[in-house]
Amino acid sequence: MGDFSAEIAKIAEISGDEYIETLWRNYKFPNTNIELNSNISVYESGFIIQLIADYIKHSNDTTIRVFEIGLAYGTSTISAMSALAKHTNQVIYDSVDIEQTKYWKDIGMKHIAEYLKLNKNITHSLVQKSSTIVMPAVKSKYDIIIVDGSHATDMVLQDLRNGDRMLKAGGLMILDDVIHPGVRGAMIIINKEWGVDIGRKYEIVKIVDGGTVRGSKMYAKRDKRSFNDPKTMYCLRKKHVRGGASD
Repeated sequence: MGDFSAEIAKIAEISGDEYIETLWRNYKFPNTNIELNSNISVYESGFIIQLIADYIKHSNDTTIRVFEIGLAYGTSTISAMSALAKHTNQVIYDSVDIEQTKYWKDIGMKHIAEYLKLNKNITHSLVQKSSTIVMPAVKSKYDIIIVDGSHATDMVLQDLRNGDRMLKAGGLMILDDVIHPGVRGAMIIINKEWGVDIGRKYEIVKIVDGGTVRGSKMYAKRDKRSFNDPKTMYCLRKKHVRGGASD
């Protein structure tokens, strides 16, 4: 795997979480000793942690609500929870993963249950149905939505459009695998619909000095991957539109 000591040191600094540091140092989940599988990268883990930490820093809400599409082994979920556990009083974290039991053998849920023994302020739930069935029926508004389910263009589009309806103004939509052809195809369509490049309804945000600022245009040339920009993940912030259109 090569020498990742610098990356391990950085994720330890970013997270301040022994569990996260151990997970990436050993490339296994603490307590279960199961190797990571179908997981986000260490750069994406650090990116998520910084995004959420900065969001909470500027939020006046005592309760933060997160909706995640795709759970698998729980790497991204636990990364998000690491930031949430340190910065808020109460967290409602809802996941949807149609394959958690059938394909993933409930391993993600086991990892989350272990992690939540250390973090009592987080309430987690899972619905094992398609996101295209679950999301249209959701009435709640969310602060953060993580999209990492099906990579088929039409499915990604449905997740993004449903997520838009569910997301608060000022909220974050985090998208993984943006260089995958199916996801990229959906993002190009959404860019036109939402005016992401011109910051109309959404804007791309990036990390600078631990905080978020407006990023470059979608699929613009990007530097070498880092914890501030993993290259395979985007974060879109929903704009406050005059008249409440984005609420």
